[in-house]
Formats: sequence, C-alpha cells, structure tokens
Amino acid sequence: CAMASGGDDSAFSDATLTAREKHKEILTRMEQKWRAREIAVPTNDKLVMLRLRELGEPVMLFGEDPGERRDRLRDVLARIGSDQGMPTSMKPEKKEERATEEGDLFYTDGPEGLRKVRQWLAYHTLKHAQKRVLESQRLHENEPAQEQRDKEAAALWDGVKRWTNISSQVGDERSLSGCALSPDASIVATSSWTGTTKLWSMTTFEPLISLTGSQDRVLGLAFHPLSCISQESASLNLATCGADNVIRLWSLENSNPIGSLQGHTDRVNRVAFHPCGKLLASTRLLFCNIRNALHV
Repeated sequence: CAMASGGDDSAFSDATLTAREKHKEILTRMEQKWRAREIAVPTNDKLVMLRLRELGEPVMLFGEDPGERRDRLRDVLARIGSDQGMPTSMKPEKKEERATEEGDLFYTDGPEGLRKVRQWLAYHTLKHAQKRVLESQRLHENEPAQEQRDKEAAALWDGVKRWTNISSQVGDERSLSGCALSPDASIVATSSWTGTTKLWSMTTFEPLISLTGSQDRVLGLAFHPLSCISQESASLNLATCGADNVIRLWSLENSNPIGSLQGHTDRVNRVAFHPCGKLLASTRLLFCNIRNALHV
C-alpha cells in the first residue's frame, strides 16, 4: 500500500479533508475568542462606534445594544490581529478630561460617612429581615396560628368596609399637599401650599399648633417613629420639606423649627424616617445624620 508524503493530502478522502478543515476553523474561532477577551475596548459607546467606522465595519446593527457592540468590536480586532481598541483618529486626552465628557459614566470614592451609613443600614436591615423570616417560618409551621391570623385579617377587612366619615375640617386657605398620622394616632399633621404645617387633635378635630417658618410651599412631611410614644415633645417629632429646597425639623411645642437640613438644589418632594429614627431620607436620596444636624 502506498504511503502519502508529509505535505500531500491526496491520499485522504474528501470526507476526511472536510473534517480537517472544519476542525481547523473551530480552532481558529476559539483562538480568536480567546484573543478577543484580552483586548481592551472603550466603554464609551461613541468611541466604540468611531473605531468600528475606522475598521470599515457597520457602526450599529439592528437590535444591538452597547454591550453587544463592544463584543463585536473585540471580535473584529481579534480577527484582524489588532489590539488597538481606541480610535486611531482620536487625540490622546487625559483621563480626567475624558471623564468629564457629557454622558460619560465614571465613579469616584464616596465620603467615609456615607460608607459607614450604608454598612449600618445593611446590618440593621439584615438583622430585622432575619427576624421576619424566622417569624414567618414559625407561623407557617403552626397552622392554627396562621388560620387565626387569616380570620383576624378578614375581620379587619370587613370592618374597613363599614368605615364612614365622622368629621371633616378645612385645613388651610390653599391646597393641602399632604397629611400624616402620628404613631400613636393621637395627632394628624397637614401641610399646605401656604407654607404652614398644622397639627390637629384626633379627639377634638381642632388645631393644636401651626408650624411656620417655611419660605415656600410645604410638599411633604413625616412623623418620627417614636413621636407621641417615647419621644419627648420638645425633641424632634416631625420633619417637613418643600419648594424652598430645605428640610425642616420640628418639635410639638414650638411653632418655629428646631433645625434644618440643606443640600438640595431643587425642591424636596418627600421625606421619610428610617424605622430606627436615626436617619431621614429625602426624595433626592440625601441621607442626613439628624443628631449632627441638630447641633449645627
């Protein structure tokens, strides 16, 4: 039988030659994918499209998102054997200058205080979430207790359907922007576009005190979680926010604020206390240390 020379493929069948070609193509594609993963391409989508245009490739395909476009650029560069991901026509710039371009996403180190607050929030949330999970598991294991809770919920819903209005009161000269009930349900607070916040007795439905000091419309308010329970009336019991970009802190005894929090550049629409009462959040996600604010 005849032996094929080292570089002669004439002795192989067509099927064998076809299989060898497919195997070679697979190895080539795998090598290109491996090289593509090592190529650094810009995260700015505009720069990615500019580099694709330089390479003579379509800058955008139908249904393609920025992440897929970066992957396509890597594949093209790997195919041609280049590792130049940045556009060659672009003048080199300093990193700080590129980071300030409009629409360019960049990250900076946050303040140490913010890191500590986030750590504390995570610890507090996980701790209480664990309690809720354990309580839920205990209730599901005890079917009679769960049935009793279902009956109580059904009875509460039946009672709600029979609720009716027993009193109404004119809150202010202009539109009311919000209201909040104290944790013990003894006081209701209303905010108004006149810039005044009023506290009302839930027993007599008469005003107790008017909180003034806001320079513009009051848009939101919130009671401290321990207000009217264990919080002293002269301490922080209520927070309000408004169109003058300021968050104000109030007691239940004085018509003037006992403190204020500033930092917003636009109106503040809502405020809310953390259940622990130590943190106050506004709609622009500015967390403020209340204890420090009262000493300022």
